[in-house]
Amino acid sequence: MKTNSQKIIFLIIGCVLGILIILIPALITGSLYLDYHLMAGLDIADYTLKIVSPMVGLLVIYDTIKTYFK
Repeated sequence: MKTNSQKIIFLIIGCVLGILIILIPALITGSLYLDYHLMAGLDIADYTLKIVSPMVGLLVIYDTIKTYFK
């Protein structure tokens, strides 16, 4: 029984962590994808981070769910 509750806690923490990874670039910069200009290398890096972070967040959520059902 204890292992089942530990798995549920791990599932919840992993899903929350994945959602935070997805939302962190928007929380830091204050915008999602409404940037109309990409002028400098920093803007390109910011755009790349906004593209990569949802993928990493979804991978974290996928791995958490996969571990839960193992």
